Amino acid sequence: MKLTSKHTVYGCYMGYVCQAIVNNLPPLLFLTFHRDFGISLEKISLLITVNFCIQILVDFLSPGIIRRSGYRKAALCSFLVTILGLTGFYYLPFLLDPYL
Repeated sequence: MKLTSKHTVYGCYMGYVCQAIVNNLPPLLFLTFHRDFGISLEKISLLITVNFCIQILVDFLSPGIIRRSGYRKAALCSFLVTILGLTGFYYLPFLLDPYL
């Protein structure tokens, strides 16, 4: 099967959904982070700030990266990083303390 630009567009739509999950799931779990993992409100505030700063940085750098690499490679890389992030979101809290 030959992949066309329509497949790239659908892949980008899937990426939007995955990235929306990554950015909207942690705020829903802040009380769980505080209760189950003992993360203080100051550290949760730091998580919010770092997440926002990374989003702004990626939004600023993305046009240049996409211009050089193309939409398909950028969408694939974004999707893979999102999958790694969601997987890490599940496993890493049980493996190590991020605030050493």
